[in-house]
Amino acid sequence: MWKSLILRYKKRLTYLKGDMMRTEDLQRAQVQDSVGCFIMADRFCEDTNEQDATTILRALSVYSLNRRIKCFVQLIEPENRRHLMAVGISP
Repeated sequence: MWKSLILRYKKRLTYLKGDMMRTEDLQRAQVQDSVGCFIMADRFCEDTNEQDATTILRALSVYSLNRRIKCFVQLIEPENRRHLMAVGISP
C-alpha cells in the first residue's frame, strides 16, 4: 500500500528532515496548507510500543496545525491502532 501511494504521488511529494514535534519544522513543511502527510515509523527500533506512541504523538502534532489534513500513519504493532483512533485519528 505505501509503495503504491508514494509512486502515485511522487511528483507531488516533498521529503523534509526535521522533528515533527517542533512547530517550526511543521511550519517549514507548510503542514497548515498541506493536503496529506505520511508519518513513517522506525521499524528497526528496540521498543516497538514506544515507537508507536511517538508516531501517534507526531500525528497529533500535525493535526494541531491542520485538522483537515489526511495523515497516513504507519504503526508497527497492530494493537496500537486503537490508541490512534482513541485520539480521533483514523489510520
